[in-house]
Amino acid sequence: MKLTPLAWPPPADWIDRAVTDGVLRLSGVPLDRDNGALRALAAQLGRPALRALAHRAGLVEPGGVQRVEWLGDNPLDQAGKTLLSASNGNFPLHTDESFELQPARWVLLHCWRPSATGGETRLADSHLVATRAERSLRIALSQWHLPYPCGDMTTLAADLQVRFNRAECELAASRRVWPPGPALAHWLDRFEQAFEQVADGCRLNSGDLLIIDNWRVLHGRCAFPADSGRQLKRLRVLQDSS
Repeated sequence: MKLTPLAWPPPADWIDRAVTDGVLRLSGVPLDRDNGALRALAAQLGRPALRALAHRAGLVEPGGVQRVEWLGDNPLDQAGKTLLSASNGNFPLHTDESFELQPARWVLLHCWRPSATGGETRLADSHLVATRAERSLRIALSQWHLPYPCGDMTTLAADLQVRFNRAECELAASRRVWPPGPALAHWLDRFEQAFEQVADGCRLNSGDLLIIDNWRVLHGRCAFPADSGRQLKRLRVLQDSS
C-alpha cells in the first residue's frame, strides 16, 4: 500500500479517509510525554481497547498506550505467550486481537524512534486479496474455519472483515484434544502467501503515525538490529457503537 503522508494537524475528513483507504499516514504528530496527541486522535475513533495489554512486560502507559520496543529477554504477554512485538525479528502479517470475538477496529502506531536499518512496517489490504484471488481461494477465505482461542472463525467474514494470525491458530490447534489435520497447515500457507503477495513496506520517521483499519488491513514488521533503539507506541481502539 503506497501511502502519502498527511501533515499534522490532520484534515477535517481524516476519519473518512481512513475508512475509505484502510490506512492513513500522518506526519509530524507531536511526541507528547503523556501521548496527548495520539490519545486525542484515538478518542475521535472510539474507546481504547484495554484488553491484552502487556502489563507483565512493563510496556503499558496510561490510556491504553503500549510501547513497541525490543526488550531482549524473550518477554511474555499476559497469556504467557511470547510477545513478538517486543522482539526484533520478523513479525508476520496479522490482525490484532484475533483471539477476541470482536477484535479492535483500529490500530494506531506512532513512531518515536525509527531504526536506521530494517524495522519497516508491512501492510496488506485484504480487499485486494478478496478481489484478486482465484475462486477456490476466495471460497476458502470465506468458508474455511480456522481455530482461535475464541472459537473457529473464517478469515474473511460475510462483510469482508478480516481476521488472521497464524501463530494464534497454531497455538489454539495444539491445545485441542483432536488437533486439526494437514489441511490446517495447507490453508494457513495459502492464506499467508495471498496476503504476502499484496503487502508493501512502509518506513516510518519519528512523528509518523499509522491509523490502520484492523478489520481490513493486516500489518507486520521486518527485522531490525537489537541495538537500534526502535520504538513505536501503539493504541488499539474499539469500534464506536454510536
